[in-house]
Amino acid sequence: MANISPLTRRELLAAGVSGSLAPVANASARSSDDAALLSSALAVELLVVFAYQRILGLRVLTGRAERASRRLLAQERVHVRTLGAALRRLGQTPPPPPASLAQADKQLAERSASGSLAAVHSEADALRLLYDAESIAVGAYYTALKSLSDPGLIRTATEIMANDAQHATALGELLHPGDVKKAVPVSVVRGKR
Repeated sequence: MANISPLTRRELLAAGVSGSLAPVANASARSSDDAALLSSALAVELLVVFAYQRILGLRVLTGRAERASRRLLAQERVHVRTLGAALRRLGQTPPPPPASLAQADKQLAERSASGSLAAVHSEADALRLLYDAESIAVGAYYTALKSLSDPGLIRTATEIMANDAQHATALGELLHPGDVKKAVPVSVVRGKR
């Protein structure tokens, strides 16, 4: 099997635009690896959805922050459906969402979130935690994109990663209105792992 080195995000996007992604050797063996990577990304997306639902249920968000969070949650649900369908096409069962607040907080802590859902008491707490959750999602795709082999799944993961980076930017703007340096992610997005 040929040794295929991981592409940078810039190389990946350039290859996808030009249509020059090379065929991947031993695709059937790699599909199980792809399924594991997608399952991991989906587990994070389910955690993100749980976080949005919990925070929206707390009613600590007001006006613009609440409207934005509802829109972002709708997009996160699309991510969950998209990844779930891709996993089923690979013959895999999607992972379950967090079963409880304690389980969600444990998963957030394992992924180095700066706070917990149980500790959200204000809009600022909520926005910081959602920002962390979106950063964790970006990190999950960053990790997956290093090893995914199927060009269609690479494209899907790239698109969702970009969307989650946009979510982080929107939340950053809500946290730091008018302060572009704090609101916009750095030029090389790696997210939290």
